[in-house]
Amino acid sequence: MSTPQTPNVTVIDGSPTQSLLLRHKLEERGFAVTAAGTLSDGLAALTAEAPAAVLLNLASTGTDAHDAIVRIRERCPDVPVVLVGGAPELTYDGRRVHIVAGGEPDGAVREVCRLVALPDARPSAMEVLHRARVLVVDDSVTYREFLRLELEEAGCTVAVASGAQEGLDAVARDGFDCVVVDLVMPGITGTELCEAFDRSRRREGRLFDILVHTSQDREDLLIACLNAGADEFVGKSHSVDVLIARLSTLLRRKFYVEDVILARHKT
Repeated sequence: MSTPQTPNVTVIDGSPTQSLLLRHKLEERGFAVTAAGTLSDGLAALTAEAPAAVLLNLASTGTDAHDAIVRIRERCPDVPVVLVGGAPELTYDGRRVHIVAGGEPDGAVREVCRLVALPDARPSAMEVLHRARVLVVDDSVTYREFLRLELEEAGCTVAVASGAQEGLDAVARDGFDCVVVDLVMPGITGTELCEAFDRSRRREGRLFDILVHTSQDREDLLIACLNAGADEFVGKSHSVDVLIARLSTLLRRKFYVEDVILARHKT
């Protein structure tokens, strides 16, 4: 059996520091990197071999976006291009040109990984959390806000709900990656709540995880919740760091299913 070729990314960046950082982050994800400091040098590299993707920093190379795209496409018409620092209003053929506003390297690397869909490109916990939309369902105002602040500090986009019905309405209306739910809710048992969220995602065809976060940290309750549809169970006796680590594990699996497995079935 032949060994799969390591996909190459051509990084065109006029900042040696930024270029080195991008190389490091891409190589961590399993890519080989060809670095160039100018558009001309980058185009020469493209002539030699078509990469899996091109990552171009517009600001540091002083290039015009339109001119750069035209010249890159002359050599590699079907290669995905990621423009770092491009204005959001710039529009190109969305199949091949993708804008990452600002100069944040993690965002550029995430976009390259998404476009190339490298099967073994394992994202970092930070990347996973920064991508996530999380709903916190807890009837305690104090704890709900505490958890919201902790998750936002970890990088998540967070919405909150004060009760079961409000939470169910939110997941039916909006797209979330995970629901973090307390089991002590007025008018509904913990297992009934897990079953209700599980029914909701099945009925609506929404791919979100259910993470139970409760002060009732008992083995029988853990088993009951998992059997009722929950995907993870974390007692509030554990630190928030444990909760975030387990949340990250759930999200990493979810995003892998979406980005790799489901993407294969669509092609």
